[in-house]
Amino acid sequence: FQSEGLDAPTDCLASEPCEDPLSDLRGRVPVRLHRSPPSLKKLLPDLSPERRRQWAEIQDRARSHMAALILAVYWANGERDIAEICRRVRLECGIDLSEHIELLFATLEELGIVKIK
Repeated sequence: FQSEGLDAPTDCLASEPCEDPLSDLRGRVPVRLHRSPPSLKKLLPDLSPERRRQWAEIQDRARSHMAALILAVYWANGERDIAEICRRVRLECGIDLSEHIELLFATLEELGIVKIK
């Protein structure tokens, strides 16, 4: 939210340098290829076995965060990068998706739901 005058939240002490865990996701912008929300149950069989395994791990670890994952797709408007989407989800519902969001969008890209530019 740098453009909106908001700094990224940080848990670092002021006297220590702080590394942004989302820095690798800056500039990676997901563009939704369909207007409606995706039906992943129908599309999951099309994933590679490795990606299906990764998706199952996300579901196990983030089962209580599935609504936040849906919000992440909602915030993907073709202009926001993945780091900004993650911050918006955290501000809206208090859930930090930084561990899952990169895999979420990689999976959606493999399924043809988004394209990362």
